[in-house]
Amino acid sequence: MNKAIEGAQINRRTGNTTWILKAAVNAPDCIIVCKDQSYASELEFEYKELLLKSKWWLRLKWLLLGRKHPKFISVYMLQICVINKPLIFDNSALN
Repeated sequence: MNKAIEGAQINRRTGNTTWILKAAVNAPDCIIVCKDQSYASELEFEYKELLLKSKWWLRLKWLLLGRKHPKFISVYMLQICVINKPLIFDNSALN
């Protein structure tokens, strides 16, 4: 677990939150780590807003075939989670 946090601290500030959420729309099988659970809920809402702004035919495809969604968790939940997906740390997660 410490290696994941160390790697996140080294690569901090290489992208912004919007960029992270857009990447999650394209590759949704991941875990997005935030500073606390309320901010994780806020980012999940913004993610869903981005999905609603997607092209209509993509939304129809997702409706018919199903879609995976990223998991939004806090840093504290990361310590008790079993990680088997790529981790994406939001910039505010390790302040």
